[in-house]
Amino acid sequence: MDAGFGDGVVADGERTPSGGLSLRLRLASVFALFLSGLTATEAAEPKTPDEPSWKSEPGYNHAGWLAPSTAAPIEHLLVGADGIKEKYDDWGVECTNGDVGKQCAAGQFYADPKSGLIVFAIQVYPSEQLGTRVLIRMPLGLRLSEGVRLELDTQPSEQHADVATCLPEGCVVLLIMSEGTIDIMKAAQVLTVSAISFASGGKLTFLISLKGFPRSLERLEELQ
Repeated sequence: MDAGFGDGVVADGERTPSGGLSLRLRLASVFALFLSGLTATEAAEPKTPDEPSWKSEPGYNHAGWLAPSTAAPIEHLLVGADGIKEKYDDWGVECTNGDVGKQCAAGQFYADPKSGLIVFAIQVYPSEQLGTRVLIRMPLGLRLSEGVRLELDTQPSEQHADVATCLPEGCVVLLIMSEGTIDIMKAAQVLTVSAISFASGGKLTFLISLKGFPRSLERLEELQ
């Protein structure tokens, strides 16, 4: 049985996940589909934020979002859908094998309970050379000039990220996160990702559980 965000609650523009990530990790086929039109140049030079950061405050650690201008070619981020598939609470880990060798990622998705279509996904790819690469898929119909906002429940301020490109299957946000930022995420419980609807001007919000996020990253390190 595919588990994941299929039973998420949708109310007042907020989409809250419930349940764990599918062991089949439907992300693999979804990302392969909607990234197929993204060239290496587009991936290496997306629109970048002005390197916002969660500042050092009393009770908070200092870390920053790093601009994704040095991102690896997108074809190296995802390969075939056969390999190791594991579940850690609300996160899943999958390793796939292809022409570029074994590639491992952690992630989760949100599927609309009515249509079954995946409307949100996040996938994390640790890299010793480039830092931790994060790919977020958002729905179409966003006010692109507003970008997306990211907020942790442990931090006093939200951060901005630009949309790199939009494809028929969704809009793509590409980030590279520093080790310090990842450590802050490991200590948090919820990552909130929000954007503004172009048509209505309303706020679309996804509440992403970080339960299992630290262990999933530990597992990725073990698999490398």
